[in-house]
Amino acid sequence: MAEGVDIALVTMDEFGVGYATAETSGHVPEVQTEVLDPTGAGDAQTAAVQFGLLNGIPLDESVRLGISAAALTLRTPGSVVPNLSLEMLYDELR
Repeated sequence: MAEGVDIALVTMDEFGVGYATAETSGHVPEVQTEVLDPTGAGDAQTAAVQFGLLNGIPLDESVRLGISAAALTLRTPGSVVPNLSLEMLYDELR
């Protein structure tokens, strides 16, 4: 049985994230933020997108949560946002 890729995400720094599946594609713009430390921002983005998808959150919204997680991480010294929560991710998007 052939294995394939179900979702493709392309991060484009200040231009946001592009995504595609066999059925849909889209683009989510970046969140303007100060960069204190870039360590872990990509990992935070990936983790938030995976969390969203595993919890039944639609792809577009999951990508938005990923961008939110990356933005919060960029403003945090070190690679982890203390007490990161789903509420914090949504607050960042407002």
